[in-house]
Amino acid sequence: RKKKMEKITLHELFFYYGYLSKINNKKLITYILKNGKPSSEDETDSLYEDVNFPMNDELKKIFKQISEQLKINFVVTRFWSQIHLPNHSTNTHDHLVRENMTLSPDFSGVYYLQCDDKSGSFCFQYKKDEVNYSRWKIKPEINKFIVFPSYLEHFVTRNYSSKKRIAVSFNFNIEKIN
Repeated sequence: RKKKMEKITLHELFFYYGYLSKINNKKLITYILKNGKPSSEDETDSLYEDVNFPMNDELKKIFKQISEQLKINFVVTRFWSQIHLPNHSTNTHDHLVRENMTLSPDFSGVYYLQCDDKSGSFCFQYKKDEVNYSRWKIKPEINKFIVFPSYLEHFVTRNYSSKKRIAVSFNFNIEKIN
């Protein structure tokens, strides 16, 4: 009897993206600007453009719609906003907690509140092999979300727009069922 060939995938890189509706982005931007606090006052710190703010109803809608589109229940472990002024960018990073990997989130995401064609790109950087890297660029769009494994390195290119690029980022774990 002849055995058929099988393919076994040992590792897969992926991300999801989609669009949300009925989110009042202007209301959320106003809320962030009024209630947000900078994560760092040090402009050399990678958290300099991050703004922490309290949970609100519009943010709950964002998480609910993303959960519905992904068809998973998740628990948000952290959220914040980035406010990139003209010419701002973000260095390559991931969302792992190297001091204790069990604390690392399962997934991370971003949702765009304000951007335009000159706002730059969200980019994934990943190893093709032990020597070479590859990159994948995604254009930010208002109401677009991107969700990806938290270990996936990413960065944001320079904002060439005259307007602020404003997004909400978040980390989450998939809700475990007992």
